[in-house]
Amino acid sequence: MSDRKVVYPGQQLPARAILDNAKFGLIGLGSLARALFGVRDDGMGSSTGVPLKESFKPVVAGLQCAPTTPASLSVVVSPGEIYVQEAVDSSDFGISGNTDAHTTIKQGILADAVTLPITPPATAGYAQYFLIQATYQNLDTDSFVVSYVNHANPQMPFSGPGGTGVAQPTTRKGLCVVNLKAGAAAASGSEVAPTPDVGYAGLWLIRVSHGQTEISSYSTGGGLADIKVYPNAPFIPSFGAPRIFSGTIPGSLTDGTPIGGLSPAFHDTGSNAPPHGSLVSLSIQIPTWAVGDTPRLQFVPGGAYIPIQRFDGFPISSGDVGGSALFIMDNGVAKLVNPAVPGRWESSGGAGSGSILLPNGYLLQWIKGPDMTHAGGAGPGVDPTQYIPWPTSFNEACYAAFPVTVNAAASTVADRAIQLVDYDQYGANIINQWMGGGATDTTTVAAFVFAIGK
Repeated sequence: MSDRKVVYPGQQLPARAILDNAKFGLIGLGSLARALFGVRDDGMGSSTGVPLKESFKPVVAGLQCAPTTPASLSVVVSPGEIYVQEAVDSSDFGISGNTDAHTTIKQGILADAVTLPITPPATAGYAQYFLIQATYQNLDTDSFVVSYVNHANPQMPFSGPGGTGVAQPTTRKGLCVVNLKAGAAAASGSEVAPTPDVGYAGLWLIRVSHGQTEISSYSTGGGLADIKVYPNAPFIPSFGAPRIFSGTIPGSLTDGTPIGGLSPAFHDTGSNAPPHGSLVSLSIQIPTWAVGDTPRLQFVPGGAYIPIQRFDGFPISSGDVGGSALFIMDNGVAKLVNPAVPGRWESSGGAGSGSILLPNGYLLQWIKGPDMTHAGGAGPGVDPTQYIPWPTSFNEACYAAFPVTVNAAASTVADRAIQLVDYDQYGANIINQWMGGGATDTTTVAAFVFAIGK
């Protein structure tokens, strides 16, 4: 805090001294929040004479959205905070007339997870978006009847102000309030996402269709995500890049062969797996396994086996894993981010692009690589270098990109590959390669590029 009240031994302590110290702390932390989170200029700027600090926009931390367990027609928003610019005190703070119209950055807290129920549209063939939005709210609470000094008879204190017995709030809370806003139901493919209400920040979009019975990370058909980040949602960026590991599996996922060429290697010999929130990109020689086998990863020879799950909550099966796989480590479990499921990464319009927010706070985006110009015949050969933009430019940086071939029959998977030339926060340069050995079926061999960033 920047200011502090001074009191002296033997001084009769006024109520304002206690209240002001609380206010000074609020202002000090607000100024620190403004300095740390910066100001996202909304275009008002100096051209209108409005100081940039007055255009501070809300930012949030936490408030992640996930399906319920087991999946249902509800989603859960995790605890978190929202930071907004507000008057220090627009109403009396403890003492009549104790207001302050100066602005500061206030922190609203959501202490407990919130479950939000969602009802799909009742009309067949219709779909609908729901927006999860958040705002800041002051709340005067914890009311009870306060004892006051009775100067006429100090042994008999007043109950409530003037002995009225009226209960008064004793806490002014700063809350983060999360709610759900429904968009208009429309024929599937023409539904429009709602916009945040005034004073609210848009965080997540939930898309549901008529007849849908549960919400998961990805829809059960068409590849449209049930849950996705609202465009330009004001999540506070994490500092630095995620830890990224890469390697190869010279056999199948069930034969116990340790990952080869793991880079970087673990410096702590007691570690059996990369740390929570890190990413692992693996090239797998034999991605399939027999029914009844348990897929697993072994990061160090002789180390513990690490279980594999699907990030989207679907049970993992042999057909989920392609020749290239991307995992995110979640409390000792390797969660497959890019299952090779037909249609899983395709949008209904065939664009094959999208994004999801990972548990480590980083944004995963994917884009379908352009079709090969080579129609068949002997190879190998390459197409010219092509540029593909990410679905949304990363605000901070693109930390890693991974070419992945999915949705391909075993006989054709070797006929196509994508080479990643370079990438930045806006997109990537790629080269299509055909490997030869017969006709190349570009309709069943789909190549995608995944990108991780902020």
